[in-house]
Amino acid sequence: MTGGRKAIIITASVLAVIVAAIVVMRSFVFEIVIIKGQSMKNTIRPGDHVVLNKQAYRSREPKRGDLVAFKLEPYRVLIKRVIGIPGDIIEVKNGVPYRNGEEIVNEPYVTFHPVDQKRNSCRPRTVQHRHLFVMGDNRATSVDSKDFGPITYEEVIGKVSFIYYPPRRIARFP
Repeated sequence: MTGGRKAIIITASVLAVIVAAIVVMRSFVFEIVIIKGQSMKNTIRPGDHVVLNKQAYRSREPKRGDLVAFKLEPYRVLIKRVIGIPGDIIEVKNGVPYRNGEEIVNEPYVTFHPVDQKRNSCRPRTVQHRHLFVMGDNRATSVDSKDFGPITYEEVIGKVSFIYYPPRRIARFP
């Protein structure tokens, strides 16, 4: 085998390993999502590129306040904030969420301008085992658990870790 041919084989092998590593990482460790909707505005805006940590919930369950990504449809990833965990009783009145009978007041990230009071409400419901009640930070436009009900743990793809693009919007979510 000539030196040139050997170099091509080595280069091709290295590239194949790199591609395989990226595929495995993307399948099991992280995923990149480009935001299209307005439901998490101003926390996450249309055009932001976010990284999902697919391993975040392997060793712990989602907590209130976490930003989770999930699929309700095969090709559409949604991102919302967890406001109810198993055992919580959640009710939404005119866009304002109540947990276990008390208004959730410490939500500095929420953007809310009521549009349709009836659409922004839901009757009290108990979050069942291995389910989450999620809402968008832009409460006026978000379609979320008040509309489609709680999501299951199995529907969760991962936790939103950070915005990496555009550079002026770089942010990490604890």
